[in-house]
Amino acid sequence: MSIDMKKNFLKLIWGFRRHDLGVFMKEHDRLYEEAKESGNHCEVTAHYYSVMSNVIDTYFGGNFHFASPDSDDIYLEEALLRLHRKIGGKLELQEGVKCLDLGCGIGGVMRDLAPTKATLTGVTIAPNEEEIGNAEFSKMGISNCRIHAADICDMKCIVSNSQDAAYAIYSLKYLPKLDAVFKEVSRALKPGGKLAIYDLIKTPSYNEENLEHRKVS
Repeated sequence: MSIDMKKNFLKLIWGFRRHDLGVFMKEHDRLYEEAKESGNHCEVTAHYYSVMSNVIDTYFGGNFHFASPDSDDIYLEEALLRLHRKIGGKLELQEGVKCLDLGCGIGGVMRDLAPTKATLTGVTIAPNEEEIGNAEFSKMGISNCRIHAADICDMKCIVSNSQDAAYAIYSLKYLPKLDAVFKEVSRALKPGGKLAIYDLIKTPSYNEENLEHRKVS
């Protein structure tokens, strides 16, 4: 079964009013300018996802990242599920293992990994995503997943040396500096703990003048 993008887009149009988006964009622009001055992007990111989390849930089925399919005959959902399971396998998720989802959004990846029986703790900067995600876990009867609203660079909700593993999927690219988050993850992980990262990067081979490169980016 594939995501019906056309049907989902019509849901979004129905759910949003032009005035609502205008107010949102005006406030977002203001917060973004403040973030550029201060270097702290937490507030503007939380504001962005106060609307975008609903877009991701409605339009993209709960996941705002992508994966190349292993073959031409599978849909996006299956490609993502395979990616998530691969990450879970690399981290050896199973009952008794504690794992962090860094920048978990509304918990789409956590839902896919819940069958491993690992204890999954998600961290998101947006309080509304905590509410949406945990409500969905309760609705689905998932008891081994929980989301907390916090800054992944300062996770006061996570005890030191308490996690066996952690993963970050399409979330680290939002951070202007990575030192703080890696220091915090190192604090949270047990000695020998594992960290998996799946994200977008721009290599030195990128050429802004190359049209094909610009299409990809």
